[in-house]
Amino acid sequence: MVDEKAVPRDEYRQVLSRLDVLEHDVADIKENVRELRREMRGEIGGLRGEIGDLRAEMRGEFGNLRGEIGDLRGEMRGEIGDLRGEIGGLRDEMNRRFVEMERHFEVRLDQMSERMLVQTRWLIGTLALFGTIITILQAIAQFTP
Repeated sequence: MVDEKAVPRDEYRQVLSRLDVLEHDVADIKENVRELRREMRGEIGGLRGEIGDLRAEMRGEFGNLRGEIGDLRGEMRGEIGDLRGEIGGLRDEMNRRFVEMERHFEVRLDQMSERMLVQTRWLIGTLALFGTIITILQAIAQFTP
């Protein structure tokens, strides 16, 4: 019975030596994994720092862009205000010229109306004169044999 469960001493030593080698290899692997984890954490930490720096730089750039856009907006508002002033000036000048034209047309219409009235009086006077002359000629013609 003992023979069936027992392992000879040489085999036991071989198995132990192999187990020692495996244990040593596993310990090396564990140490390598730990070292790799430390390196990765360092790399990740470095990347986080670089990402933080990049974020800060991007925020700065975005801040600069916002400032430039704000400046452009201010300039555009100023130019639009200037254009509004110019348009207002042009509108005032046009209104002034329209008023002048209206006055001019009123004067011209008044002159034309006056001339038409004078011409109408002359026409009526001329017709009345012709009517009188024709009446006198008919009267003379009636009394002459």
